[in-house]
Amino acid sequence: MTTLPLPARRLIRRLPEVLSNQIAAGEVVERPASVVKELVENSLDAGATRIEVRIEAGGRRLIQVTDNGCGMVAEQARLSLERHATSKIACEADLFAIQTLGFRGEALAAIASVSHLELESRVAEEEDGVRLRLAGGSDLQENRIVMTPGTRITIRNLFFNTPARLKFLRSERTENGHVTDLLQRLALVRPEVGFRLLVNGHESLDLRAGEEPRHLEARLAALLGRDFLENCAQFEGRHEQAALSGWLGLPALHRSNAASIHLFVNGRWVRDKLITHAVRDAYRDLLPKESYPTVALFLDLPPGDLDVNVHPTKEEVRFHHRDFIHALVRRTLGDALDSMGARTVKVALPFAPPAPPNPSGATPDAPPDDPEISPESVRLPEAVSRPVHWERPATAPRAPSTAYSVSGGGRRADETAWRAPSGGREASASAWQGVREETVSSWQTFPEQEAEEACGRPDPEPLDAAASPESASPSAPTPGLFTRSGATIHLGEAVGQIHRTYILAQTPKGLVLVDQHAAHERIVYETLKKNLSQHTLPRQMLLVPEVVSYSPVEARQVAAHLEEMAQLGVVVEPFGGNDFAVRELPALIADLPARALVLDLACELDRHGSSEAVSARLEPLLATMACHGSVRAKRRLTLDEMNALLRQIESTLHAGLCGHGRPTYVELELKDLEKLFGRR
Repeated sequence: MTTLPLPARRLIRRLPEVLSNQIAAGEVVERPASVVKELVENSLDAGATRIEVRIEAGGRRLIQVTDNGCGMVAEQARLSLERHATSKIACEADLFAIQTLGFRGEALAAIASVSHLELESRVAEEEDGVRLRLAGGSDLQENRIVMTPGTRITIRNLFFNTPARLKFLRSERTENGHVTDLLQRLALVRPEVGFRLLVNGHESLDLRAGEEPRHLEARLAALLGRDFLENCAQFEGRHEQAALSGWLGLPALHRSNAASIHLFVNGRWVRDKLITHAVRDAYRDLLPKESYPTVALFLDLPPGDLDVNVHPTKEEVRFHHRDFIHALVRRTLGDALDSMGARTVKVALPFAPPAPPNPSGATPDAPPDDPEISPESVRLPEAVSRPVHWERPATAPRAPSTAYSVSGGGRRADETAWRAPSGGREASASAWQGVREETVSSWQTFPEQEAEEACGRPDPEPLDAAASPESASPSAPTPGLFTRSGATIHLGEAVGQIHRTYILAQTPKGLVLVDQHAAHERIVYETLKKNLSQHTLPRQMLLVPEVVSYSPVEARQVAAHLEEMAQLGVVVEPFGGNDFAVRELPALIADLPARALVLDLACELDRHGSSEAVSARLEPLLATMACHGSVRAKRRLTLDEMNALLRQIESTLHAGLCGHGRPTYVELELKDLEKLFGRR
């Protein structure tokens, strides 16, 4: 047996000041963007309205931040470079009510310890300013200079004395991108401040100060993209002392990671798993799997209701009322998404061909003069060639506003899960009777992968022509049906079926293509959700109770929520020790492994403290049922059936997407068609 030597006795000693600062720099200075963050936050705390940032070589060679803030006198400037020196907290009470962005009192000292730092500052009351220079946190040099009021901090040769840190930096392009993203986020939350970024001497960003819509739009476009402006809705919500506002992107603007979710708490950009979970929960039946929405959220709370001192870079916060925050975000965003209705992303043509030569000088809309082209020479199916009239209703309902306001406790699922106008389903029930008889019997629980594959699975019938005259002839639409019973029919009237999969409809502004399976899937899905919200989903008592075992920690978690789970249809009883007997489950999930289901449900109830956990568990199964219970692709429909489907889509919540997050229809405006054919 080998004996290990005893460790040598080591003496405890106080670290040198420079080494202490370098250790602190390892926490707050991860990369050049971290330096920019600390300096710009100090500028904002100083009341600056103009901030200019210069970087060279990705921030390795130069980082310079100039502002027009209040500035510092010489004594205060020297003190700012020492550890544990700050103007932002003075007592213990201030630490639990932080109202500034920077407050640690060690950022400048830590940055100075790994760079060549130059600090220049002047207050408006003095005629000149002060310049301080340090190299690696030591050898302080001071002199007076002439400058405008404000502060300018220049960082050169970052990590020059810690080469091990330098080698972990990424490429210059990547580091530049991190700095740009940082400034764009800060600019979005502080519209009253102008930001300018110069990269290697060239202007990369110039966002002017101002709270006018055009200035906010410029900042939104810089951070989230120009397409976000055309496909988003602004919202506001408030409950007691908490305020939530921001912009929500349409579900079709989803991304593959959480980088598209921008969270700001009391003006501070943060990463927070709780809020991210609440955001995804609000979008849960509108996005494909493993997708994230594009949103910008601003949450304002009393300073005493959160702790911002939990992360070295202050990018994480801790909420004192986690359940309340999760419910506020989930319900407010859910209501805002409901108010967006059936909006879909605008279809952009891939190109706009140039207009053909027009030697005759006639306008593009004039009738052709070519004698070889006549109306008789072009033959179209009857339903397509028939003229369709547009009549605006006398009292057309207004479209929902893009700004949504909510007060009180948020939405109630039983009030908003189903918003069909009275008589909407009854009016079209007869037209759909023949279609649904075949599919209603297949509403069973299937694996999700099989359900998604079913979306494109053809019926045994052979493929028909592109525009089916057979489906167009039996029942043609009558003129003037773009308005019916005083309600606008924005999806128009069906004129034919394409490849027995897509419905072609003519609208006053152009045309609409509808995926018949995806559209009907959403209709059936919302019907099932209505049953769920009204607690009418059937339960199933297990013939033989299933006994499940847990670890001591898991058992305590399950035991704490037995009553709540019983109210949700999951009846679990203690069975001795860490074992439990599962006696009853909702019928839809009775075939799932009971152990994992009960534990997941208990964890969700423990985390969020609400019955929304069971909805999150059941709704994916509802989407699967809806997929198998909907009209399939390749099925021939009559015009009556097509129009019945269009009317149901118009009265269905979130009709623009199926239960798996795919679009149900796309719109193409007439002006885009005219561009495509060179008529504009």
